[in-house]
Amino acid sequence: MNTKTHTQTTFRRTLAIMTLLLLVFSATTPATAQPATLDEPYDLIEELERSLSTPSVRAKLTTAQWYSYGDRLADALASGHEGVQQGALRMIILYGDYMELKRTAVFDVVRIYRNHQDDRLRRMAVVALGKIQDPWGLDMLKRSARFEKSPGVGHTIQAVLAESGTIDLGPAKVGS
Repeated sequence: MNTKTHTQTTFRRTLAIMTLLLLVFSATTPATAQPATLDEPYDLIEELERSLSTPSVRAKLTTAQWYSYGDRLADALASGHEGVQQGALRMIILYGDYMELKRTAVFDVVRIYRNHQDDRLRRMAVVALGKIQDPWGLDMLKRSARFEKSPGVGHTIQAVLAESGTIDLGPAKVGS
């Protein structure tokens, strides 16, 4: 199978998974909710985000449903499609407190942080690692912080590590 066919197959599989997630979460919303259009995966991700944003829906989801949702996000991270990966990172940042991700998903987030060309996506991956609170991921960030070439990503790493309690930045130095 060539790379283009593999990418298309992976994208279709990920879109199907996201569609199933939307159907599961829309079952917990009122009957007056409008069905989502599935023209773009970004619309689907935004619809999922809207359905999860209400506290009543988040409270109704069981631990098993959150675990299943984490599995689907792991599939999205492994998809190789930048837009789907970005949506998955966004969901981890928003709802990482409610779910537990597999170690393979942590590896995929680290891979995005280490290998992606766009610093904005790399920063999202750093924040997602902080939200996941995986000890291996946080340790990897701590070890790689001094070698980071991008100042913005470096500052994000420092903030995530400080927030997680992994490092102590000391008192703030205002005006220096």
